[in-house]
Amino acid sequence: MIFGRARKLAGGESERPARVLSRALVPEDRPPHPLKLAEVLDWTLCHGCGDAGPAIWLITLRAW
Repeated sequence: MIFGRARKLAGGESERPARVLSRALVPEDRPPHPLKLAEVLDWTLCHGCGDAGPAIWLITLRAW
């Protein structure tokens, strides 16, 4: 299991994965929320994520 705080990816809950991953990944403009994941389907590292520094993007059955 993964515990922490995270931001949702813009379009991650409503668009098809191939479309979301074909462009720059952008977090929603909201504060991070508590996170508890039982199953991670895929992930990617973002080294150039603006002022926030590096980030890890997670893909689950429910959200990006």
